[in-house]
Amino acid sequence: VADPLQVAQQLGAEGRRVVIAEEPRQMRDAGVVGRQAVGLLIVDHLQAMLDPAQEAIGGDQGIGHRRADSAGRLAGFLQQHPAVRSVTWPGLPGHPQHDLAMRQQNGLGGGVLSFRVKAGGDVQLGRERAFSVIDATRVCSITANLGDAKSLICHPATSTHQRLSDADKALVGIGPATLRLSVGLEDVQDLLDDLGAALDRI
Repeated sequence: VADPLQVAQQLGAEGRRVVIAEEPRQMRDAGVVGRQAVGLLIVDHLQAMLDPAQEAIGGDQGIGHRRADSAGRLAGFLQQHPAVRSVTWPGLPGHPQHDLAMRQQNGLGGGVLSFRVKAGGDVQLGRERAFSVIDATRVCSITANLGDAKSLICHPATSTHQRLSDADKALVGIGPATLRLSVGLEDVQDLLDDLGAALDRI
């Protein structure tokens, strides 16, 4: 495994934008980061630097671009899957805030999407199928966080939005069959295969 400091110095010498922690060796050895946002940036940048197939850091081909591209491919795939009822992603032309999202996100749709599995209006079946998809994923991690270097999947009705009434959940588009996916930096084909296999089980 390459030393992150040496890799960062090499990339910096080549004129590429690099984020280097003040004490990278101590941080690497101790594994301690004071703030979550700083930690996320460090993980994102180190993964990008250490993976030769990873896109350049920053600019139009940076991490945000990669996440949005992957989210777009996943949204298109999910729209076509027979077990999926609907997909919500600002990058889709049919999204009610598509134009606003494109202006605010430099033409990207962002890295978070949600989708509903088909359940024929049966609340219990919708929840069971949603949890079946979550349990069957192998690449996605099950957590309610957003914006990690790895893809995260959750059931918003019982996690991030559990305190809302059923009426309020419905108002914001969250039901028992809804799943939220925060797209990470994995190869998009791995994510497509993972979600496809999970959906094929229901």
